[in-house]
Amino acid sequence: MPIFGDRSPVLVVDDEPLIAALVADMLEELGCVAAVAENVPEALAKLELDRFDLAILDINLAGRHSFPIAETLSDKNIPFAFASGSSPAIIPDAFRAIPFVRKPFAIEDLSAALALAK
Repeated sequence: MPIFGDRSPVLVVDDEPLIAALVADMLEELGCVAAVAENVPEALAKLELDRFDLAILDINLAGRHSFPIAETLSDKNIPFAFASGSSPAIIPDAFRAIPFVRKPFAIEDLSAALALAK
């Protein structure tokens, strides 16, 4: 079921290790390779060091929003989607057009959101 090319690198940002692992497994099924970050500083460091084709961001990272990561992704022209249990109403206007998938989600939901992002 690979849809994103041969081993596309995807950044997964989620503060829940179990959820991050589940998303990484889904991405593997979709033909991607996932790198996981649990917080804003870790994600920003990974974006400085590595190249990513896509990213999937939880909005709430242990009480801190992931919007600084979204800004960096936008600056680097890296497509991304939000995957969160939070309401999409908290997303700033600048990111309202970014695909959003509500947790919990199935692999088809993740695939559709990333396809829209790309």
